[in-house]
Amino acid sequence: MKELIVRTSFLIPAALVTSLYAATLYLLALPDWNFERPDTARVTDQTLADPNEALTFAFSGNAGTSTEDRQLLLVTSVSPAQATAIDLAPHLPSGQHDAFDAINILGWEALVRLGATGQSEVYPFDALLPVSDAQAHVAFGTNFASHGEEVANETPFAFPRLLQPSAPTSELAVDTRTALMDYEVELCMSFDRDIASLTEFDSARKAVFLCGDFTDRAAMLRGMPDGEDTFSGIGFTDAKSLPGAFPTGPLLVIPQDWRSFVASEAIATELDGRSMQFTEGSDMLMDFRQMVGFALEHGNQDNWTYQGAAVPLARDGVIRRGQVVLSGTADGVLFRPPSRRTMAAHIGGYLLLGGFLSGDTPRRYIIEQFIENGIDEKAMLQPGDTVVHRATRLGTIKTTVVSRANAQ
Repeated sequence: MKELIVRTSFLIPAALVTSLYAATLYLLALPDWNFERPDTARVTDQTLADPNEALTFAFSGNAGTSTEDRQLLLVTSVSPAQATAIDLAPHLPSGQHDAFDAINILGWEALVRLGATGQSEVYPFDALLPVSDAQAHVAFGTNFASHGEEVANETPFAFPRLLQPSAPTSELAVDTRTALMDYEVELCMSFDRDIASLTEFDSARKAVFLCGDFTDRAAMLRGMPDGEDTFSGIGFTDAKSLPGAFPTGPLLVIPQDWRSFVASEAIATELDGRSMQFTEGSDMLMDFRQMVGFALEHGNQDNWTYQGAAVPLARDGVIRRGQVVLSGTADGVLFRPPSRRTMAAHIGGYLLLGGFLSGDTPRRYIIEQFIENGIDEKAMLQPGDTVVHRATRLGTIKTTVVSRANAQ
């Protein structure tokens, strides 16, 4: 009996100390999802690119319009919510043509003259179609130093995105019981030909446009390999290839000098009216030529996976006409990786509160607890949120978050 009393008198304080320790560590972990996010600068001056330096196009048509029925427009003026544009169909031979075709057929100078004198109409951005309809793309992460710093990964990396772009005004359905949905604003580029070498890149016409990039951070974290110290891009394809997660801007701009245009273009994100992201193309670590070079060099490697199967970055080592290269984003996203105190907190739970009984490795246990905390705290995008991406000369993207259960 005496031995039992001694053992009990030892266990009770030990249990109390363990519980207090675990609770303290748990509270220390919470700021990962509840930190201050300062306001950033805004894009307030949205205008049309100088037609002598860059021609601006758009596509109109009914939702669900097939590629063959899209209406090619030459944009003559823009505001934050609409474009004034000329239908190019009467000026082109019969058949389906894209913006590159229009330049080749009519000539740059003729399009500038048409834009100054032609009959135009007003097209609200919410009536315009995606400027790309390809279904496989090359994306880059942490290609802006500010974003690399905030997510503790300062080396750019690449991954394939496998989905068709959605319209500039659209809805994103999210199941907030399982997903941690985040936003990013990006510059995007496509080409007038297949790109299999940097020589072809240099000779190609380039189209630049604004993109939104939405990511399920829960899927991203679960898909990352064990032991990964820096982001490799593995796990990102599943997390970023979700319906509605890739809206493209309403305007497609073909500049004479792509380097100058990209470097001077400002892009930004607003969440429910609050400024969250702002950067300029000049802040990119790798420019589009370097990104394409990386994609061509590594395109056929099967390091990446999608729905459990290996996928290449660029099939056959070629970026096809219409496929998109995404620049990466700036700082100001909602996600932050688990901090050291969070990892310490959950290791305490793993060792002291029976987390090891889950059968997970310590790393997987930390990830699952981190995800669970984020979901509980409603730290990421929620139904009713409105995300607006803006650019100086590339228009506006507006995405409304809805509950997946209520989505049409």
